[in-house]
Amino acid sequence: MLEDGQKMQERELSVLGGDKTESAATLPNDILVEVAKHLPTDDPVETAANLTSFKLASPSVRASVDQSDVGTFHRSVNRLGASSKALYDLAVPRNGFAEYPNYPEPDPAGEFALASQRIRTIGPTLKFQSPARKTAIVNHILNMSEGGEQAEAIMSMTSHLSDLERADKRRLIDRAIEYFKVDGPINYDSRHYAAYAIAAAHNQLELEHKSQIFDAMAKRPQLARLYADERIHAQEHLGLASTSEGPHERSNKQLATDILQIEQKIRTELLPETLSAHDQMVKAEGIAGSIEKAYRDARANLTRAPRGRSNSDLSR
Repeated sequence: MLEDGQKMQERELSVLGGDKTESAATLPNDILVEVAKHLPTDDPVETAANLTSFKLASPSVRASVDQSDVGTFHRSVNRLGASSKALYDLAVPRNGFAEYPNYPEPDPAGEFALASQRIRTIGPTLKFQSPARKTAIVNHILNMSEGGEQAEAIMSMTSHLSDLERADKRRLIDRAIEYFKVDGPINYDSRHYAAYAIAAAHNQLELEHKSQIFDAMAKRPQLARLYADERIHAQEHLGLASTSEGPHERSNKQLATDILQIEQKIRTELLPETLSAHDQMVKAEGIAGSIEKAYRDARANLTRAPRGRSNSDLSR
């Protein structure tokens, strides 16, 4: 059995190596499919790229994968990615985030969508976006006027910092630290938002960031108390998030229905003619959560699928 396992591993490495075209074409279909099942990751963009690259090994590899559960999964990922892009385009204006219209007219009816609300809306699907789109949303945040709205927007990104490239993550944290240690009263809204942001991102902070934060707290003990309080709040929020519903193995038919409903909701329930920007974001946030869940469920479904299970195409 160990020898068989070693041979299997050697075959997988050969397929994923430089001579994959020649090696993959010689493998039995069931082995090809088993190798492909190990390519998906938590990152949908990386997953789609991995599967596409694998299928390009040869026409026979493409045919084997496309006709299997992996092919069904790949098509599902692409459809969820398209839905995620549609939500991003709805929530993130190309020209940047508009700021609350205090002047000349306020928003008494509550129809305006703040940047923080827009970010929370598409946050669950940020991992589906390209690096350029992720950088664009960071640019939009940092181009906002300084103050509470910008700091709140940064705070809204906290749960999704791990989906950003290192440079973009650093830029947001750098600005949050500036708000945290700025001179002035301790009870600035922007300072509280920033304190929560860096406290929630504590495990992702670099040494340089931690040094700046600790220096600021040493100079102003009030900042240390604020940081400690926000750290507790962040951990409570993280604890609630960790108890949320996990992925479930579901039938291909059920997953197909879920994805179809997501696509239909985007087409019919987010029309600006019938909804304010605020209400659009409320509805879109629920759809974004459904996209994230559908990806987790589809991946769980693929991982647990027995070898050689018949394919039910989700792309229809």
